[in-house]
Amino acid sequence: MGLRRLSTRDPEFRREFYRIKEEIAAETKQHLLQKRADQIASLTPDSRSLWRRSKLLRKPYSPIPPLRGETGHPALAPIEKAEVLADSLRKQFEPNTDPIFDNPIVSGKVHEVVERFANSPHINNLSSVTASEVSDFIKTLKPNKSPGLDQISNRMLKNLPLKFILYITFLLNVLMQNCYFPNCWKTAVVVPIPKPNSDLSLPQNYRPISLLSCLSKVFESVLLRRLNQFLDDNNIIISEQFGFRKKLSTNHQLVRVTELIHDGFEKSETTGPLFLDIAKAFDKIWHDGLLLKLMRLGVSAQLIKILRSYLTSRISRYE
Repeated sequence: MGLRRLSTRDPEFRREFYRIKEEIAAETKQHLLQKRADQIASLTPDSRSLWRRSKLLRKPYSPIPPLRGETGHPALAPIEKAEVLADSLRKQFEPNTDPIFDNPIVSGKVHEVVERFANSPHINNLSSVTASEVSDFIKTLKPNKSPGLDQISNRMLKNLPLKFILYITFLLNVLMQNCYFPNCWKTAVVVPIPKPNSDLSLPQNYRPISLLSCLSKVFESVLLRRLNQFLDDNNIIISEQFGFRKKLSTNHQLVRVTELIHDGFEKSETTGPLFLDIAKAFDKIWHDGLLLKLMRLGVSAQLIKILRSYLTSRISRYE
């Protein structure tokens, strides 16, 4: 039976409408109160849930104070604060323009090569996404993580029936075939978190937390899996690399360093470490240079074009 809109000026219908509306609002409020009461009743010191909840309640809320931007004038309104924070982050994410590292001629030629590669025909040789692959990744998602702009949360994904998992699988396969990463998945909701013990009137003293679409993370996992498979099959990553590798961690690197030190002791040699930390290495990465390296490594053209779509036209919104 279909629904149709009914237009009437009968006051009886109007009274009935408001009565039902108030009844729904009252029941919704009662449901939320009961849900909160059940949550409080479930808190126990043994599971540490009581201490986590009490810590959140004791934490005072402190709004962002007036910010000092490039002009020197304080930003008072929320929109002005958002603009100041956006300008500060834009500087952090700008590529390095030092003439020692940035050569406009080289950058221009690399950009031309990447653009020519992106517009050239290719063969779709990536393996298709399977429903089990999507389902297995969704099971690993943490249910309490905040959603992105589309408000589709991890909890929603974890409770989807098989039919919707198949829809998502079909969508990801279509995106892969067209080498396209949706723009709506590239819009990040940025929440500024103040750094401890710092001057909060300076925009650089806020750490941005980007909330992205949970569905985009599913697609990212699909792409990462295929990229890692290629790197492992071709032994591209050196054996001394332990970070961001499956079944490896910094603990393994510590064991390796310890063994080197012990070997030095046995040979009466001196072992000295050299630590190199590149500031803003992730934020300021040269996208065209990264894509060119993937091209030279022989990564699938289909995957490179998807990654190019992933890296371009990204947008951030502040809350």
